[in-house]
Amino acid sequence: MTTHIIGSEDKHETKLIQHLGIVAGICKESGVAELIDERVEQPKRHVTVGQATVAMILNALGLSGRALYLTKRFFVNRPVDQLIAPHIKAEDLHDYSLGTALDAIYEYGITELFSSVAASILEANGISTRFAHLDSTTFSLHGQYNSELDSDEIEEGVIHITKGYSKDHAPELNQVVVQMICAHKSSIPIWIEALKRQYLRQEELSQDRGAVSASVRSRHNAVYRGGCSLLHPREPPEL
Repeated sequence: MTTHIIGSEDKHETKLIQHLGIVAGICKESGVAELIDERVEQPKRHVTVGQATVAMILNALGLSGRALYLTKRFFVNRPVDQLIAPHIKAEDLHDYSLGTALDAIYEYGITELFSSVAASILEANGISTRFAHLDSTTFSLHGQYNSELDSDEIEEGVIHITKGYSKDHAPELNQVVVQMICAHKSSIPIWIEALKRQYLRQEELSQDRGAVSASVRSRHNAVYRGGCSLLHPREPPEL
């Protein structure tokens, strides 16, 4: 799918939209950029944190596999003014603009921002979150990272990437655990979090998930919550 832009001298320029028009349309209809900008404090910016986030979403879903610093190149042949905002050009989406946006989101709290924005969108669309499902997965990473350090040596807020239980059957590689909670019928994510460390024992993961479930219940009114067997003790309760 393409769009043709006609200039003042009646010149035609062809830009690619493809499936990104649908993604951008959903972001605009949901007000993703505006909801983020309402929450994240930011100095005066040409590209707001919310708009930079939408740009990164489009880049990630562009099926190009390009690194973040190549985002500007990704948008060169795409109608940025239609996909994101009229005043934004491809050259505005440089790594400094995107990097400072990520810093601002980190300062606010990535998980907290995601959950808050998701709650607003679901409420605006009348989507119920009475039922929710929690599960986790692991991602294998190649490289040393901070895997040789003990947990108590890791700086506060930094994820400890180390060996542990692997859902993709690669326990010899360093792992990071990500957990997500989705609304039951719509399967729309309402909570996503990269855990700060690998859980080697079922009890540790169960305790952490209990705290997350309490937070989701207060924000999303998720009364009934389901999940995998790790949420439950292995020993049957005494009757």
